[in-house]
Amino acid sequence: MRGRYPSEAAGRNVLDEPPGIAVAVSAVLISFAISIIVAAVPIVGLIRNLGRSVMRGDAGELTATWSMGSVADRVAEAPRVFASEYFWTAIIAAVTSMVAVAIAWPIASRIRYRSAGPGRFAGQAVLDAITIAMICMPGPIVGLAVVSLFQWGVPGFAFLYQQTIVPTVIAMLVRGFPISYWIIRGGYAGIRDETLEMARLDASPLVRFWQIERPLVLRSLIGAGLATAIVTSGDLPAALPVVPAGVTTVAIRLFGLLHSGVRYQESALVAWYVLAVIAGFWLFRLVYNPGRK
Repeated sequence: MRGRYPSEAAGRNVLDEPPGIAVAVSAVLISFAISIIVAAVPIVGLIRNLGRSVMRGDAGELTATWSMGSVADRVAEAPRVFASEYFWTAIIAAVTSMVAVAIAWPIASRIRYRSAGPGRFAGQAVLDAITIAMICMPGPIVGLAVVSLFQWGVPGFAFLYQQTIVPTVIAMLVRGFPISYWIIRGGYAGIRDETLEMARLDASPLVRFWQIERPLVLRSLIGAGLATAIVTSGDLPAALPVVPAGVTTVAIRLFGLLHSGVRYQESALVAWYVLAVIAGFWLFRLVYNPGRK
């Protein structure tokens, strides 16, 4: 049996050895191919539609042309043409993210204190299962459930449903709360039990929450707000049934343009939204980096 496993005979584990060149090259090629499919192909298609124009000739024939000037013109005019869509998308995403963080933060704090020390707090497993179920719940079901809630005949519900974005924010929270909860919970997981125990002994709950915990999880709070805003800004299935009259988001307007066949308009609408999402992810990566001290 000697020599059958040379790495073990030398006192080393096979899994601890660095991968070979073939494995490393294969991993790089697979990652590159996935990046091309996920990112590059949609962006190339977006630019292609932005610069494409169809001209009718003297004989009635249709000719498709493409120019970089059309791309620049349509991107430049998009903030003016779709100002209302960008505004309401930003407002709904911002309000949802702030409410989600405000709800998830004290819950994550409470669970972290209850689970400190030996053993595990049973309520944590229950809340984990609830948040996973919320993420998996189909958007149309969420929207219809919120619509049914505001049809109960409670005084003020009709006004809230028809004139405010409260039902929209509630529907968005079904996605937004789990995202905020898990990110903030990750921030609390990096706090040592000894630190929490000292804070419990030396400060009142309110002082402990604001003056001791807040600086320790600040990056997680900002990251949770950014991630929640990014995800909820494009949640069309949940928002479509509950958006009040006169309010149109980027996702809803894009849904209408896709069915009308106006390719250059939908591309112009998406262009600034994609840039905003990329900027949001960049800020999230910059702010929420658990390895930074």
